[in-house]
Amino acid sequence: MFYLLAWVIFGFFVGLAARYFHPGNEPSGFFTTVLLGLAGSFVGGTINYFISGSFQVKPAGFFMSVIGTIVLFAILRWLSSRYAK
Repeated sequence: MFYLLAWVIFGFFVGLAARYFHPGNEPSGFFTTVLLGLAGSFVGGTINYFISGSFQVKPAGFFMSVIGTIVLFAILRWLSSRYAK
């Protein structure tokens, strides 16, 4: 149970950092920020795989998680602007 809470807190802080570094109005609330932060951790791990060439079954570190979340926020912004018309 503690691990689940730790992952939610990690996802929240990653999502907040990504929102800080990705300026603009994001169409997301608390839960979307946490979920994108968690998903960004795995996207960051995939980016790290393509850069380093080695795959580890661990999530990425905080820095790569923020980069992965910024990518997901950009995709979310693009999709929301495309389908909001």
